[in-house]
Parts: sequence; C-alpha cells; structure tokens
Amino acid sequence: MTDLKQDLQDKIMEILTDNQLTKPEIYDKLPPFKEIDIIRSINNFLENKVEEGIIKKRYVNKRMIYGIFEDDDPNFKTIKEVVDGLEGPKSGPHEDADTEKIEGAEEDKKDWSEADIQVKIGKTVYFDPKKDKKQKTKKKIREHSDSMLLIGSNEEFKQKMDHFTGHISGIGSKKKPFLIKGLTYDGKSKKNGVAIKNTDFYIIIEDCIFRNCKNFGLLLVNVQNIQLISNNFVLNKKNGAILKDSSHIELKNNFILNNQKGLKILNSHDNKIIKNEINSNGEVGIEFTDSSKNKITENIASHNGIGINLIDSTGNDIIDNEIKSNKKQGLHLINSLKNKIQRNKLLNNGSGIEIVQSSSNHLKKNNVKYNKNDGISLFNSSSNNIEENITIKNKCGIYLDRCSGNRIYNNKIKPNSEETLYLFESFENDIKHLKIFEENFNKKN
Repeated sequence: MTDLKQDLQDKIMEILTDNQLTKPEIYDKLPPFKEIDIIRSINNFLENKVEEGIIKKRYVNKRMIYGIFEDDDPNFKTIKEVVDGLEGPKSGPHEDADTEKIEGAEEDKKDWSEADIQVKIGKTVYFDPKKDKKQKTKKKIREHSDSMLLIGSNEEFKQKMDHFTGHISGIGSKKKPFLIKGLTYDGKSKKNGVAIKNTDFYIIIEDCIFRNCKNFGLLLVNVQNIQLISNNFVLNKKNGAILKDSSHIELKNNFILNNQKGLKILNSHDNKIIKNEINSNGEVGIEFTDSSKNKITENIASHNGIGINLIDSTGNDIIDNEIKSNKKQGLHLINSLKNKIQRNKLLNNGSGIEIVQSSSNHLKKNNVKYNKNDGISLFNSSSNNIEENITIKNKCGIYLDRCSGNRIYNNKIKPNSEETLYLFESFENDIKHLKIFEENFNKKN
C-alpha cells in the first residue's frame, strides 16, 4: 500500500508540472483505485504540498485548480484587473441572472479582495464579485475545546461512558452497537455540540437533539460505522452536522432545520443519507466537498439557500429526492465528475439543476418544474449524459453555455416562459429526440 501511495504521489507531481487541473481532473489521470485510505492520502498530500508552497491552488473562473506554475503567469489576472477590462454583451438570454451579471460594479470595486482569487482571461468573463469573494481556500474545521462533549479515540469514548448514564446500551460491536438515545445538547449559542473523532466503534445515535450550538451540533471526524437516526439538528449558528474524513455513516429520518448549513460532508466516502428532512437552512441544505461514492436518496430538501451542493465530488448517487422551494439552485454541481442524478423532483427553486465546470455526470428521468430560472443548465461542461428528463414551465427548459460533447437524448420540454432549448457558444453536443409538449399538456401538474 505504501508503494502504491508513493507511486500516486509521484504521478501527481508529474501531471501537475506545467498543468493546471481541478481535483476531479487529477483523479481522472491517475490509475484506478478504490481504497478510501488512498483517497484520503491523496487529498492530504495535495494540501500538504500547497502549505509547503510546492503546489499552488487558486480559483480560476469558478474552478479550484492545482498546479505547479509561476505566480507571474501572464494568463492569470486578479479579479479587479479582469473586471476593469470587461467588454461585450451578457451571454444568452439571462441578463437578470445574479450569478452572471455584475451589479453596481463601480461602487463595489473598492471592497473586493484581490488576494488569492484569480481568473483566467477568456473571451468573456462574467461573475458575481460577492460570490467570488467568498470562494476561498477551505478552512480546516476547528475542533474547539469548548464542545459540550469531545471524544478523541476509542479509549476516550470508554473513559467518558458516564456522560451517557441512563441513555446508553450495547458494547460497541457490530452485533451489539452502542445505542445512545434521548439526549439533548443545547449550546445556548456559545458552545459547540458533540465532537467524536478517531473511533471505529459501532454506534447508533437516536432521538437526540442538537440545538443552538456555535459552530456545529455534531462533528464526526475520521470515524466509521455510526448511524444517526431520527435526531434533530436545529437552530445551530453554523452547521447542523459535519462529517469529515469518515465512511460508512448512515443518516436516516433526521430533521435538519434552521442552520446556516444543514449537513456538511468533507472528504468522506461510502456514506448513506436517506429519508431526511433538510429544510430552511440559510446557505445550503447538504454540501459535499471532495467526497465520493455517497448515496443520497429519498430526502426532502426545501426552503434552503441551495438544496444540494456538490463541490469537487465524484461518483455520488443522488436519486429519488424531492428538492423544492430553495432560493437558489435546487441541485448544484461544480468541478464534479461521474455523479448519478436520477428520478429527482425539482420544483419551484431559483433554478432546477445547475452544472458548472463538470463532466461525465448522468442526469436521467428527473422531473424539473416551475423553477424561476432554468430547468437544467450547464456552464463550461462536457461529456454529460442528459436523458429522459421532463422540464415544465421553467424560464428556460435546457440551457447550455460554452459547452461541448454533451449527450442530450429523449428529453421532454413544455414551452417555458423564455426558451425551450438555448445554446450559447456551445458546439458538438449530441441532441436527439427532443419532444415539445403541447400547451395544454399535464396542466394538473
């Protein structure tokens, strides 16, 4: 295993020399492997090399890229330099879309941060400076000592068993897992909730409440074999629950309400998120970063900022979810590969499904209705498979902006308020068997 990790690290250094790639693109160029430990090792290797200054990473036109390149690369300029030189009309029919148009640019320039945020010069560049200002290198989760309960190992878990007196049973094995039930953790907006790290005990946390906590209600780091069932994560100032570097975690029938971010998943793999209600979280319902092979099924994500957000994530299954009434995107992918998005309902969101700088995703049999902006939109994306979806009464049914090599088959579109299918500077996409509904089709829906 050590030799394989070293070979992969050498390969990464080789492919990043004089190249600028997103993390999914790096993985795509490596030999195939499945081990979670190797995925973690690669992610840690990249971040360590960034800290050492050997590998650099920066945002380029909404993409986080890694590379070994010079700071004075003439192909890169700061945000302010690019905006000062912007010319030309807005692309496509979306002149009022806040993700592409700079409003009050002259007034806002003085507030922009130029540090570490760079964009590559292209034919046209449109972005929201307020959003780009927020897109900074991910900060490490601070595992504060002011958590109401902090467990750092199997041994420490045993030492703190008294904390659960009257609320715990089992021995932590697969057949007799620890069952922690019926506890309430209220941080009163000053403390963090419960942090559990570095344990492989089998644990079930059921019917517990995590509320009013400062940074998180529940934090799981480098753990396996934990089930979260029928818990409430409510009114936490930042995150309801966080999974980091963890696998084989199951979240089922939980209520995740009124947090800034409902469920945050970082560098975690092979987890199941099933039949949860994720509602009214200000920024996002569920957010995945650097995560793969997770199954997200039969959840309801409503009235959040974004319903479900995938960043630099690969090979996840998003199936049979109801994603509705979210302020921005119902489902948003950026720099993400090979995700399966099937049989979801996306209703009354700001936009339905938005795919940015992503490839080889498979969208099939999704029902996308009554979204304020586009039903399905792709930006700078290629090799995605979009088939047998239904879009009804969105601003635009399917919208492609600077995309190529996508396969769009057997989709059904009811005339929308603006365009049925719109392509802007998009070429060599394979579009077949597009069916336009009659105006009176499916009025009851």
